Amino acid sequence: MLPLTAADNYEGVEVLVCGGAAEGAYNNPTAQYDALNTCGRINPLAGTPRWATETMPQRRTMGDMILVPTGGVIIINGASKGSQGWGFASDLVCTPVLYSPRAAVGRCLQTLAGSGIPRMCNSTANLLADGRILVAGSSTHWFNTVNGEFPTELTIDLLIWAATGLSWPWAERSGTAMHSRPP
Repeated sequence: MLPLTAADNYEGVEVLVCGGAAEGAYNNPTAQYDALNTCGRINPLAGTPRWATETMPQRRTMGDMILVPTGGVIIINGASKGSQGWGFASDLVCTPVLYSPRAAVGRCLQTLAGSGIPRMCNSTANLLADGRILVAGSSTHWFNTVNGEFPTELTIDLLIWAATGLSWPWAERSGTAMHSRPP
């Protein structure tokens, strides 16, 4: 759900759904179907609810979505093929995307700089009180695996999201980007 605002007396409920596995991807994991590349937004309480869709810069399944202080949504982690499960995905997506709900249609999605650490199944991203994003984990296996394709990722990444025009004292000024920083 996108943030509610005082501008419409907190009544403009909108739900955002982005990416996902293609139909049949889980039942046929060797096919490695392309993940979905759309974001759909809807107000389910509207008199006549209608989906507004945007095309993401890359396909993504198993992404994490984080509401950020600007009212936008950062979509991070995931893969561009396959589905969730035990090695059922491939082509990891290492570049986050910013969805800006107040931008014009066709301009809502912007690619950000990524940390370079591939994360998909069993990863997490959480907004901290100061606006930084904590990103951790990734495992597509039954057990911790240190060898082979997509080994278990046990690191934690602290990402600073610098939004142009905001004067947060902790943000590094470099346009709209994500930067890997040690905790």
